[in-house]
Amino acid sequence: MKFPSTIYANPIVEPGYYWAKCVDVVPEHCGAERPRLWIQLELGPMHEGAAGVRLCTILHPTPAARYFFVNFLNAYRVHGLNYNEAIGRWASIQVYAAEYGATKYSAIKFTYQSLPLRIGAQRLERADAAGQLNENGVEEAADCVNRASIPF
Repeated sequence: MKFPSTIYANPIVEPGYYWAKCVDVVPEHCGAERPRLWIQLELGPMHEGAAGVRLCTILHPTPAARYFFVNFLNAYRVHGLNYNEAIGRWASIQVYAAEYGATKYSAIKFTYQSLPLRIGAQRLERADAAGQLNENGVEEAADCVNRASIPF
């Protein structure tokens, strides 16, 4: 597993909702019902000032973290134990300010993905796979979100 303190090295990003591509998932099976997951995300090019920023998080296999684990699986459309399915997929996430001791960093919250958000994520994935993740690809996904009246 990646060193757990990597989350404290996350850069500070303005709190809000972002499109994020999953770039890495490392599961660590530790004898619990589900594995501990180290996840790295990259914020999309449509987020001026935060485009390309990479943030990581760790989902622990505790009962208190079950909700976060399920939200990750649903957001990145992971089936069963195929956690690597998330790599290359897009979803909407929430970034918020966090603090541990004197260290301030940005943390990630996986959110519910309504149908318009899922459609937007799939459009981003198609544009990304075709090497066309430019203003047109981004605008298509943004239009989908705007039609749903979801603040982005």
